[in-house]
Order: sequence, then C-alpha cells, then structure tokens
Amino acid sequence: MKGDRYYGSDLNRFIDKKCRHNMTCINIDTILWDYKLKRLRIIESKYPYEKIGEKQKELLEFLSLLYNFINFRNYKFEVWIVRGKPPYNEASIIDPLIDKVKAVLNKEQLIKWLNFEIELEDVQTSHYNDKSY
Repeated sequence: MKGDRYYGSDLNRFIDKKCRHNMTCINIDTILWDYKLKRLRIIESKYPYEKIGEKQKELLEFLSLLYNFINFRNYKFEVWIVRGKPPYNEASIIDPLIDKVKAVLNKEQLIKWLNFEIELEDVQTSHYNDKSY
C-alpha cells in the first residue's frame, strides 16, 4: 500500500486513484526561478542510493531536451537530479540526459549553486563522471 509520503500532494493521490495509469505523474521536488538572471532550474532530489523510476527518468530526460526549444531571450533552462541526504554535507549533481555525475558538491558549494552563484564547471571535484551514485 502506498503511504502518504509516496504521493507528495493530495492532487497526486487523486490522479493515482481516479485517472488512467498509462501516463506519468511525478512530484518534482524543486523548481528554482531566478527572474533577474532569467534562469530556470528543475531539480529532482533523491537519496544516494534511491532508485529513479523508469518513467520518471524518461520524463526528466524529456525535460532536459527542452532547453533546445526554450533558449530564447537569453533564458537558461536546466534539469538536474541532486543525490544526497540531509544535512547535504555532500551532494552529487547528475545530468539526467547523459546519466552522469557532473559534480560532487559540499554543503557550501551546494548552497551557492542553488543560489545561482556558481556554475558546476567552476567546482573542482575528484568524482567527476563517477557513476557510483
């Protein structure tokens, strides 16, 4: 039986109980929008060894492809999976499209990245492209 935490919202529970099941309904953890920088970042959060469902992964990959179509008026669109557990002393940032770790951030770096203060390319990490997440 699916518990309350499984659904994330009452609407998600309603969709699961009343709507057809040949579609995917996921509860995205975070959407960050910095209107001054014109940047949108969609983030799905997982614990270090938590499984991503096949359809959820497929949808995240699809969303990752949308940046090709949203690149207008200098907007930037990103989709990421963040693997870590509170208090997030270390978190892996994963590109769902290529299924690779792009960076491993410490807590301070994660906060700066979430605040759009640093780019992943600016972070030095020895775990780059390590698939052991």
